[in-house]
Amino acid sequence: MRKLRLLVVILGIALVTWLGLEIHARITYEPEPWLEDLDRIEAHLAQTYANLDWANRTGRVRPAVLDAETRDAIRDASTDAEAGRALQAFIAAFGDPHLRIETPSVMRDLERWWRREGDEVAVSSTPSVACDRLGYEDDAPGFGVDFESVDGFHALADAGPGDPFPAGVLEVDGHRVGVLRIESFGVHPYRPLAEDAWRSVVSEESASSLESRLFQAVCDSLLARLQRRLEQLEDAKIDALVVDISGNGGGTDWVDPAARMLTGSSLSSPRIAEIRHTETKERFERWRVKLLAEAEAAKGTSREARVARAIQRVSQCLGKLEPPDRAPIWSGAAVEDLLLGEELYTSGVFPSVPLEELEGAADPSILFGPARFDYRPGCWTGPLAVLIDSATASASEHFAAMLRDGEAATLIGERTMGAGCGYIDGGHPLDLERGWTLHVPNGTRQRRDGRYELEGIEPDLKVTAPRRDIAGVMKAIRQWLKR
Repeated sequence: MRKLRLLVVILGIALVTWLGLEIHARITYEPEPWLEDLDRIEAHLAQTYANLDWANRTGRVRPAVLDAETRDAIRDASTDAEAGRALQAFIAAFGDPHLRIETPSVMRDLERWWRREGDEVAVSSTPSVACDRLGYEDDAPGFGVDFESVDGFHALADAGPGDPFPAGVLEVDGHRVGVLRIESFGVHPYRPLAEDAWRSVVSEESASSLESRLFQAVCDSLLARLQRRLEQLEDAKIDALVVDISGNGGGTDWVDPAARMLTGSSLSSPRIAEIRHTETKERFERWRVKLLAEAEAAKGTSREARVARAIQRVSQCLGKLEPPDRAPIWSGAAVEDLLLGEELYTSGVFPSVPLEELEGAADPSILFGPARFDYRPGCWTGPLAVLIDSATASASEHFAAMLRDGEAATLIGERTMGAGCGYIDGGHPLDLERGWTLHVPNGTRQRRDGRYELEGIEPDLKVTAPRRDIAGVMKAIRQWLKR
């Protein structure tokens, strides 16, 4: 009985406390600060959000309608929490995974403090401490689709310690089909490689930061491991290859050379459209300065004409990067397009450049971005299928679209997430009141036929939820092998 009375008292105190907080929240609520935040968000999106015009043009959102609905929701709200949900709904209406509001989190803030505010990463840091500070994690990779449960599947031994790419061989209707898993195109999930790379990073002399040098070293290590895996699969006498990127949420620029390693065809990088903005202009000006320096070094070489074309293209872009006034878009008025109309690519000015043509260049990546990485194109040249699903996103969509548009791969699975390009040089974040941060993608990738990756990448052979339907995947693989 005593315990029951104590429980009633506790519940009563909790109820009174909740009621007090709720009453206080309603009494003190003022919509004006939230409306000011909405004004700031709209002004920022109008000048920096690369997919705003596409969303308006396709009817995904109607800016004037969305603006009015959000303002009404904020005015009708009774508490800050309700107004906050109205702003979150405003952002969610665009259906763009890269456009998001990051709200304060005690655990996230502590993690950032641990990584950034503790001992600085230095040459004297141990591999373990350096990887802790820089956010590398040991996420043991595994297959997305459960190939290991299929009769006739043989897993390949690891190609080295901490192998990032599980692989195996399937016996399918007289074919030996290789299976290769790429779980992420990032670098941070691959801590064993980062710890190993740290030892070489701290021993070299460079003006680059330790963090950027480690990033480069991990990317090159991943590409070397991928090449080793492909060589193992060749040695296993496979006659077709399936690459599983289901559930792969994206990552970084090593995705482009990875795609080129999987075909003997000359692939083109996807087209990219950047926003007309002062920061874009500053970046292009730095790019032009580097190209002018390269032009001097390239005189009399096979790349001289290519450098000249690059300078011409970048100069043309610089003349068209003045930011337009786009504020009226939220009232439904017509505005100038935010995106630069010049044809550029994720790889830079050129969609593809033979690596041998860049030999001798001081910085070959200014002509062709993938040249910054150490890789060998065409490690696999046979039949290729890529497994995708609704969680395949961002850089993984780049990978799938690049291979499919280059007619180098058949896609199996379901439509991808439709996350699109994401952030160029970190994007254009906006800090708001209450510790909120709005993350804004500032570039957009387009496929060969002009479609935006935000629409998602459709498969050639459909399997709904392939990570839960191994029978459906195997059926699709058999169909593919008969083509």
